[in-house]
Amino acid sequence: MINATFQVTFGIEVECILAFHETLLRNHLAATKSDSKIIKDIPEDIRRKLNQVSQHYLDEDARRHDTSRQQYQGWGLTTPTAYPSERDNVGFQEYMDKHLASYGYRGYGGEILHVAQTLLPDGVEVHDSFNGENKYTDFSHWHLTHERGLVGLDKKNLMQRLEKLSKAKAPGDLTNMLKQPSMTKGWNTHPLELVSRVLPYSSASIAEVHQHLTALQEGLAHFAFATAHCGLHIHVGLPVPSNHQAGTPPPTFTLPTLQHLAYIQVMYQAHISKLHPTSRGDGTNIDLKSNIGNFYEEPEPLTDAEYDALDARGKFFLEMFLLREDTDSLIPLVEAGEDPNVVFAEQPPTFSFKRAREKIFADDMTISKLSELMGGKEKARIVNWKYVARTKGTYTSSIILLPSFVSKDRTLTVSFATGEARTIEFRQHEGTLSPVAIEHWTTFVVGLVRLAEHNGRLYGTAPAYDGAGYRYPEVSEEMSVWDLMEMMELGEDEVAYWRRVVAGRA
Repeated sequence: MINATFQVTFGIEVECILAFHETLLRNHLAATKSDSKIIKDIPEDIRRKLNQVSQHYLDEDARRHDTSRQQYQGWGLTTPTAYPSERDNVGFQEYMDKHLASYGYRGYGGEILHVAQTLLPDGVEVHDSFNGENKYTDFSHWHLTHERGLVGLDKKNLMQRLEKLSKAKAPGDLTNMLKQPSMTKGWNTHPLELVSRVLPYSSASIAEVHQHLTALQEGLAHFAFATAHCGLHIHVGLPVPSNHQAGTPPPTFTLPTLQHLAYIQVMYQAHISKLHPTSRGDGTNIDLKSNIGNFYEEPEPLTDAEYDALDARGKFFLEMFLLREDTDSLIPLVEAGEDPNVVFAEQPPTFSFKRAREKIFADDMTISKLSELMGGKEKARIVNWKYVARTKGTYTSSIILLPSFVSKDRTLTVSFATGEARTIEFRQHEGTLSPVAIEHWTTFVVGLVRLAEHNGRLYGTAPAYDGAGYRYPEVSEEMSVWDLMEMMELGEDEVAYWRRVVAGRA
């Protein structure tokens, strides 16, 4: 890979659905000395009211595209939740208490997160947030949280998945268990997100990712899977040096690095999208807005004379329309050689790669301005630039240092009172629990950052930057994601993997 000595850190966020057998939930309730009853038959209208997904998935525009997230699909519990993290999370606690008082049962609180915790390697913590409250800030550990953009599966779809697993050609422990009649019933699902600690980009970290995902994927009484609404998010940042001053913001990428990363994204966003399902880049997914919308420019407004000319033509056309029966052959009065469809059409915004380059490398550009230019006010982007410029909040991280930064115990824990981790979040990959897929996508996005840092050092941020260092100075039909991989020097194995992925979707 290009620029391999440029050290970065990464973290993963895996959105998924956990399917679990009733015995796991009952064991957890017994362990916490809860006398809660499990309510399985919940009327449809109450399922809508128990729904925990964020409001923007429920509004009219979201329903127009997708109605599958309108109902809570879990079971009900008849006692209040008593987990400290939820007692601290006042909004969510009140939400569940209200349902308990109204219906005699509530939706899941942290119960299923704690069930999932027992399935994973030691050290994974449980944390919950609700509508922005009680946000997690300590990324020195792996943790589990609710994924409030998802709902579980309805009974019909869950049974179809169970039947498919029971007939798997490569039998595993779960497949064998499902052949027992007692294990074919009593299953439920719940959406969650598994978030890694901050990891150095290394083979040991990739192995750690494999370990956690393999444990979550399947066991004797559980399995996890991704639906079309799930996503895989990779954060890429910088390691914290051992001499970093406590109480100050952690390091962030230089402006030249970020400018070249923005430049690469504007140039290759459409081509990178070909590595993923169509819905991850065609604008239909409300969680994946394009980053290049701010580079389209509205056409110049018409002059008064042009407006008068269009108005006159419009009036003439209307008069002729009212006087003639043969309206199909009628066209407005236009100048010789003009296309009436063009004359009366609303001109669409235009995109100029040269103009985009001028904006990215503007003389007064700052990291904050660049973040905003790339859509940083909203995190629901193909690439989330919101965090790279943040300066508020708290951040605690434990990072295994690479050899060039070795301290005595090889581990550095730093707390910052004035700044959170400043990362670029790559959100485009579809949901998956495949450790192999996550490994390759992590390598790809790290390659993007390393290419950007390399070109930032070589070519800088001059406003007159002409695209030096890239194969095409302007957007060209000949450009491809394979050219980008060649510039990133990803190697034959990586390129071969992605060619298989693309061919498999053809």
